Amino acid sequence: MRQSKSLSMLAIIGASLLTFALPSAPVSAALMQFSFQGDIDTVTGQLKPPLTTAQKLSGSFTIESTTSGTSAGPNTTQYLNIFKSLTLSLGPIGGPAIMTASLGSTDNSLFIKTSGSNTTYSALGPLTGTSVNGRSPISFQFDGKASAPPSIGNLLSSNSWRILFSGNGNQMVAGKFTALTAVPLPAAVVLFGAGLVALAGLGAGSWRQRRNSIAA
Repeated sequence: MRQSKSLSMLAIIGASLLTFALPSAPVSAALMQFSFQGDIDTVTGQLKPPLTTAQKLSGSFTIESTTSGTSAGPNTTQYLNIFKSLTLSLGPIGGPAIMTASLGSTDNSLFIKTSGSNTTYSALGPLTGTSVNGRSPISFQFDGKASAPPSIGNLLSSNSWRILFSGNGNQMVAGKFTALTAVPLPAAVVLFGAGLVALAGLGAGSWRQRRNSIAA
């Protein structure tokens, strides 16, 4: 009974540790996923209708948080290709989406500039997706400010977004972010880790039993 209780505790502790340890494991590098939502306050050119300011932005992105930065000017650091995936949609709350897009294949970047206690940042990259009135999404840009160097956890807080479309003139949809939420590890991953810890505990228990029997 005592061994059974110990194994249960090992599984619980193991699951808790894996929740924090797995994101930094070499296998998954340091991929971090976030979902976001935003309001639309500007629709220009031939994009309206069907796009209107009554609709919403939603989506998610994955970044490689260990991406090395390089100097891109005074007090400015560039993180090239930090975005590993990005999907977004525009449309009414509850759908269906009017436009969907994903990260394109060319370079994307995150720029962070610090000046005293002020920090500004800008993320931009290519998009590919469904067209709206014959205009296709071609790029995104996220901009913002912070009172301290931002972590990825508050990267999109209090800032703006823009999606540019193909075609002559200023074909753009823009607005403000309203939410950014970290996507937790799938439960299956945590349970798998807990199983490994439990197996390790069983092995340790068997080893202890063999050692005690030999000593006796």
